[in-house]
Amino acid sequence: MTNPKKNNHEKEAYRVFFLAAALEAVVAPALLLCIRNGYLPSPEGLPPGLWHAQEMIFGYTFAVIAGYLITRISRLMLVLLALLWLAGRVSWFIDSGLPTTVLFITAALFPFVLGILTSQKFKAAKRVRNRMFTYVLLCLAALSSTFYWLCYKQHYADAYTTLYITLYLIALLI
Repeated sequence: MTNPKKNNHEKEAYRVFFLAAALEAVVAPALLLCIRNGYLPSPEGLPPGLWHAQEMIFGYTFAVIAGYLITRISRLMLVLLALLWLAGRVSWFIDSGLPTTVLFITAALFPFVLGILTSQKFKAAKRVRNRMFTYVLLCLAALSSTFYWLCYKQHYADAYTTLYITLYLIALLI
């Protein structure tokens, strides 16, 4: 017999992150248009195109990955993870006076925590080919941190290269 509480948590993680991804898919392009047309200020620390690219990859795609791979999680941890994802999305537009270092760390936390949480799922896999996903997920987490570090140092060409590598790894994950 299955535990009904466990099933509720599984459904909640799925629903929360898929809803977040759906909202991100609508809001991020609209924000980019508002930024390009001058209705909103440019995000702190990033050119608008690079901001949009990282939102689609580290916001949308990582929310989808979280929706698929996070299955057993407490309600508190789910709320904290969802708030961490949301903080990474809205921190670009909040004029809090915090240094850009804090902004980039806030944005990088969700992919990093997601990589660690979801890689645990594949460590116990019986098949070697399934264990490789542990390394793919940890590489995705490392690439997100590298991307934000390169943006902080204003090495935008290298940051784009990091996004391309991230897309290749996401394709491998799929």
